[in-house]
Amino acid sequence: MNLLEVKQKLLNRKEFNTNDTRTRNKILNKIEEVKNNPELHEEQTGLLITTELELKEYVDSCINNEIFVLDLETTGLDCFSDAIVGVCLYTPGENPCYIPINHTDIENVRLEGQLNEDFVRSEITRLMASPSKYINANLKFDYKFLNKVWDIPVNEEYIYWDTQIGAFLLNENEPSHGLKPLYDKYILRKKATGSKFKDLFGNIPFNYIPLDIAKVYGANDGYKTYKLYEFQKQYLDKDHPRADMKKLAYVFFDIEMKLLPVIIDMELLGIKLDLVRAKELEHKYEGKLLESQEILDRIVEKYHDKIAKHLKLQPLIIKTGFNLNSPTQLQYLLYEIWKLPKIDGTSTGKATLEGLLQENIKEEYKLFIETLLDYKQNQKLLTAFIQKLPSEVKEDGCIHGRFNQIGTATGRFSSSDPNLQQLPSRAGDIRGMFCAREGNIFIGSDYSQIEVRVTASFSKDPTM
Repeated sequence: MNLLEVKQKLLNRKEFNTNDTRTRNKILNKIEEVKNNPELHEEQTGLLITTELELKEYVDSCINNEIFVLDLETTGLDCFSDAIVGVCLYTPGENPCYIPINHTDIENVRLEGQLNEDFVRSEITRLMASPSKYINANLKFDYKFLNKVWDIPVNEEYIYWDTQIGAFLLNENEPSHGLKPLYDKYILRKKATGSKFKDLFGNIPFNYIPLDIAKVYGANDGYKTYKLYEFQKQYLDKDHPRADMKKLAYVFFDIEMKLLPVIIDMELLGIKLDLVRAKELEHKYEGKLLESQEILDRIVEKYHDKIAKHLKLQPLIIKTGFNLNSPTQLQYLLYEIWKLPKIDGTSTGKATLEGLLQENIKEEYKLFIETLLDYKQNQKLLTAFIQKLPSEVKEDGCIHGRFNQIGTATGRFSSSDPNLQQLPSRAGDIRGMFCAREGNIFIGSDYSQIEVRVTASFSKDPTM
């Protein structure tokens, strides 16, 4: 998939609609701003590769050195809908380089002087198939694009070093595990700004960045990654004299780096969503909300006269009526009109409402609170999951969430786009929207429960 193949899809996105004067001016102004930024001119220039022979020779050097940094520049973050714009390469003994492929002018016309994407793809395929160690500052992101866009298989044997993971293991409390802050701090030994080099561009898609600027960024991206790798390998060493460093090296090489190909495969494979089931649930939960709304409105209407006399509440509801999602309006109703006990100030949160149900209050008030709790729960399930998850489905009918192995300070996974870890465990309806692909089955497991079952089986017959 090259830029031409996804052009129409890209142009439907706001950031690529350069017919819009506002978007156009934003891009042009940002490019001019970057050209005049002294930070850009402090960086080394690097090499811009624009001939097939240059690229072939550079790839040969990467293979001969048996180690390289490869980083991709793309039109966005989604390997299912974005294109590869260029490739950054670096190997020791060579100038860091950038290979432009799909840069465009402001009219979205591909610039001259770039290599053919098919040729670049074939050379990168040759490199990734070689017994050379692959280093990157966010390896999962780039390998997903290589696999999905260029159909380059994941070579588990030569996925060698991710400096972002290395930085996290060495110090999980870094303000940022981004490349530039870490390079500034540990290589240049100067105060890190917390910014990234790419922050120069703001939200401008990289295909609009002129080639003379792109080669500076591309060159430095690879070079800085390699220098950071050299710094980290002093500590993440299985033969390190310190026992704690040996343990960290074990975690890095034998757990985290081994896990990367699995996560890449998980994210690329995705999980299938039953869109028919999702639509059925949408109607079901809209009906539940309507039923709850009718009960709540009926109770509120009984207190119409008191509400009409409430000087602070009346102006809030005069145009749209009582809003069940307004904490302020609920506070006035519960604590000033109904005079309910203030067990936690005038909060209308779930815990407080559940606490009020334990108080000696009128049955009608209890009915209101119970119905309100159901209303809020069903509303959340509807908007956050039943309606939202289908919007995350790609063309293959699956959701491809992201799983970040360094997403928390404790080392536990985090999930995003969407967050599949926040699916409510007790809402069977929500989990029922996910389905196995044809010819496959779902297996649900809990590690602690598996351990208990296995222990129990051994305890019955130790010889089994």
